[in-house]
Amino acid sequence: MNKIEFIVSGCRSVDCLPKDKVDNLMLAVPNVLKSKSTIKSAKAISKKCESLYLDSGGRQIYMVTSGQRKKYDQFISDKDQPVFFGNTLNIHIEHLKNAVEIFQPDYLLGLDFPVKPCDDINEQNKRYRESVKRNVSWAEQTISLRDGHFKNLKVILPLQTQNIENLRNYWAKIRHLNPDGVGLPMRCFKNNGRLLEFLLEMHRLGIRNVHLLGSSKLAAIIISGYLVKNNFFDTITMDSGTWRQAADTENFLFPFDLRQVYISNPKELINNQTIKLSDAWLDKIEKVVIQAGTKNERFALRKFNFKSIQTTIDGVMRHAETIPKLTKYLLERSRREVDIMKVVSLLKEKF
Repeated sequence: MNKIEFIVSGCRSVDCLPKDKVDNLMLAVPNVLKSKSTIKSAKAISKKCESLYLDSGGRQIYMVTSGQRKKYDQFISDKDQPVFFGNTLNIHIEHLKNAVEIFQPDYLLGLDFPVKPCDDINEQNKRYRESVKRNVSWAEQTISLRDGHFKNLKVILPLQTQNIENLRNYWAKIRHLNPDGVGLPMRCFKNNGRLLEFLLEMHRLGIRNVHLLGSSKLAAIIISGYLVKNNFFDTITMDSGTWRQAADTENFLFPFDLRQVYISNPKELINNQTIKLSDAWLDKIEKVVIQAGTKNERFALRKFNFKSIQTTIDGVMRHAETIPKLTKYLLERSRREVDIMKVVSLLKEKF
């Protein structure tokens, strides 16, 4: 059965989960291996999911190498050093092996060196050439963990490419490794047209399982839902910590369009933002608003936001057989009419 699956990420303790147990959970290797206490916490939270994903740490590498993480300003890959020491982030294939032995995950995202997003094709090609040798080597080493040590482990290999030519070139270098899926770093695919173009090319290359790294945005759900429902892919998974990040800043994620709305103005919230929502969703909103300012507020918001994302995915999947059916479903429930029609127009151009 073709499907989209949402994977909870951005959660480091049991009491941050949006509910008692989730279907899919992602933990980052550098975060969970940081200390004895992080290992203990990660073990506890890993028992609260059906399927566990380990992310090798591409986001953490990107933040350090792009200067976004002030505490750590260099990245190395040394098997004899811990993942964090001094001002250094350190991730080696041996760290991945240790993490798999400890947590016994169902899925592992391959170790990869992230490229910085850009729109200039010449710069894209330059960044690809600078990273491809290392990424191919790390892809081979990650697959060797599966083939040589963990037969039941499924490996997803990220594709650090930003244009179709580089995608074809990189896939030719790694397809013989037979990964269980491939990943797209969504920081490079904020342009919905580029995302659709890439997914269609991946379909032409025979790729059947895709993971969208770090996104649960509405456009990605709409595009993925249509492609999966129409058998371009077996599965598209996506991980996101938006459910928690929004809650931590006291924001609702609204179902069916995933707008963020600040909780502090209940009148605007109820009167202007919820005009297309059902009575059941209005009841949920009112219950959270009642808890505003209490210690349970963030827990209630996390639960609400998680439900909003999951409900949006489920609804899109039920109505994605045709573009008109999907469009009608979303427009009846969402106030983001302009954004929805932009994505719909992209789909109509291709199909």
